[in-house]
Amino acid sequence: MHCEGVIKLVSNEQFDGERRQNSFVNTYRCVHFCLKGNGISTLDVKYGDNTISSSQTTKFLGIYVDRNLRWTSHIDVLCKKLSTSFIVISRIKNIVPRNCVMNVYYSLVYSHLNYNILLWGCSTEISRVFITQKRILRLIFNIHQRTSCTPIFINNYIITLPCLYIYRCLLYVKENEYRFPKLNSNHE
Repeated sequence: MHCEGVIKLVSNEQFDGERRQNSFVNTYRCVHFCLKGNGISTLDVKYGDNTISSSQTTKFLGIYVDRNLRWTSHIDVLCKKLSTSFIVISRIKNIVPRNCVMNVYYSLVYSHLNYNILLWGCSTEISRVFITQKRILRLIFNIHQRTSCTPIFINNYIITLPCLYIYRCLLYVKENEYRFPKLNSNHE
């Protein structure tokens, strides 16, 4: 059988050792990561007497990953969360002052946009999330849906989703400079 993934089968002794160290092995569900079009549709994994079912997606540390290592599932969930935030903001925007609404924006919207953006920020579907971000800001600032959001971002010092991704990438490089070789070090 040709498989492009790696499966680690844990023996009972190793499993007991991991259990003592408070590790956890999910014996009910797994995701078989594979390249697109490799011809393998499912993979049955047995652990002891249990057959572990294969899943199309899994949630790991708040990030949804599918079997092809695409971010579509995560972006779907993120857009649903942002739509819920849109409803919350639409209900409170006429009741509380704008600075309170902006606090709600930063707690319900920005926190989700910022969470692990280094992983999913390069997705081809990030435009869906950016459109939702602009939709929420148009609601907060009472702007028509066809009006550009650029002045809103600039005048209120709100970072756009693409800029947030770039900022987080630069921050990661700055904090981990030792992992990136200097250009002149390659030409000795």
